[in-house]
Amino acid sequence: MRTRKIGIPLLRAGLEAPLAEHLPSARWLLVYQAPDRYELIRNLEADGLGVADLFASSGCSDVIVGQAAPGALSQLAASCIEVWQGEMGAGAQDLAERLGRGELAAIRMVPADRSGGDRGLGGRLR
Repeated sequence: MRTRKIGIPLLRAGLEAPLAEHLPSARWLLVYQAPDRYELIRNLEADGLGVADLFASSGCSDVIVGQAAPGALSQLAASCIEVWQGEMGAGAQDLAERLGRGELAAIRMVPADRSGGDRGLGGRLR
């Protein structure tokens, strides 16, 4: 069983704080491993990409979101972070425990091919 490090954007600080609807609207970011192993980070990022980068640099393997823009989802996917759909109004610890029990739905997004052409050809057809 792998140890999860779960990122959760929150409206306020605390394990019972509710999930923020959007990544940039989060006032606090929770990096959760267990009820006695977590870190609260004040969110100073202006957009979802910055929040996604912060979760990636914090070593998160999973992120629970209310909603996220395609760019932030792509950034999380590019960082090999699994994204899960959280329920608005639910507390952070409850969401983390529900993820552990397999009760949250995955949000799948394939990172965009930015080469401008066929993959592996650097954007040039041969």
